[in-house]
Amino acid sequence: MKHLFVALILSALVTPVIAAETAKQYCDRVIAEAEKGPKQMIVAGNLYWSGMSWNGEKCIRADYARAFELFVKAGDRDRANGLLKDLERRANNGMESARIALRRLEARGYIWVDIEQVP
Repeated sequence: MKHLFVALILSALVTPVIAAETAKQYCDRVIAEAEKGPKQMIVAGNLYWSGMSWNGEKCIRADYARAFELFVKAGDRDRANGLLKDLERRANNGMESARIALRRLEARGYIWVDIEQVP
């Protein structure tokens, strides 16, 4: 019970700060803190993957290659593999930004892609 009370007090102290943060401020903060640790890398990777803040507002341009790099750096193989599968599906459906991301990942040595097979 004591821990619950402390958690409620802490959340009350933190919530107004988070609520006052705009989507752009949130995105800027997440990007600035991306290299601080695995948790921040995952949050930043998700932001780069979607390009949207916590409230669904677009705040940055999606960067799939950067998202993949952050997931790998954080040691989150499941997210990295999920992103790769998503990129392959999108590339096969004609999404140019997904094709570009796959080529960038190949150029950086993360993956091997037969460029001829990526439409």
